[in-house]
Amino acid sequence: MRKFISNIIIIGLLLAVGYYWLAENGYNLEAILNKPKTIRLKAECSDIENLVLTSVTELTISNSGNSNYNEVTVRVTAYDENDDIIKQKNVVFNRILQSKGILSKPITLPVKAIKCNCVILNSEKTE
Repeated sequence: MRKFISNIIIIGLLLAVGYYWLAENGYNLEAILNKPKTIRLKAECSDIENLVLTSVTELTISNSGNSNYNEVTVRVTAYDENDDIIKQKNVVFNRILQSKGILSKPITLPVKAIKCNCVILNSEKTE
């Protein structure tokens, strides 16, 4: 019985030291216990076509996973020749993005836009 209790204390101390070391190196309990979610969505902007009063780009999102997504929100950021942000807008795709599918829509940007960046902000997984 005495060996059993000493083994429990040793295991508890090892766990406490391990947790302390992880916490000191930037990990928290949530990061240690939770498995990361992998979303297999990708957003891309095509080359910007400058027209007389505006610029146009094609925003494309692709799904390489096996889940369907709805209400995908993408933030499009337009930059000028000095890499300054000239406009940000959120674009919502209300259609269902099927597994292994692609959705796209044209986006208008200011005429000064030289390049753009796209980031997926939110999506709802559908069954």
